[in-house]
Amino acid sequence: MIVIDASILANALIDPSSTGQKTRNALMGQQNICAPDCIDVETYSVFRKMWLRKILSDGEFHQAVRVLSELSLQRYKSRHLLSRAYTHRHNVGAYDAAYVALAEELECALLTADIRLSTAPKPHMRSFSGRLVVRESVGEVIDPVAQSHQHALTKSDL
Repeated sequence: MIVIDASILANALIDPSSTGQKTRNALMGQQNICAPDCIDVETYSVFRKMWLRKILSDGEFHQAVRVLSELSLQRYKSRHLLSRAYTHRHNVGAYDAAYVALAEELECALLTADIRLSTAPKPHMRSFSGRLVVRESVGEVIDPVAQSHQHALTKSDL
């Protein structure tokens, strides 16, 4: 079981490069891929930003949304994670706190390509120490926002 965030899901669904393939390969062997239900809206937001920047065509955007809506990952209601997410308010944003809270609740790893989340202070992330799986676990994962600026995030960016 693993929790993924929108940075990983967007990479897996729309990045045609070897980085996207590495992300897809890392997810292929997972039995239960889980996320808070807010992952759909957050991933849609990434797609829309890329479409606005002309990185995705109308057709690619539409296809990405269709695949996202049909994707069978286990989604958990975000509202049930709010109390636990609140405990992370000093270290991470609201969406990231939901991912962290779910990983804590399920006692499993969180896979992210988000620099801010992977480098956030973790003193209040109880029973989470050592469970944050950062980019090097799937190779050279590119943050979709950074990709639009043609900057690949690598291990040296950690």
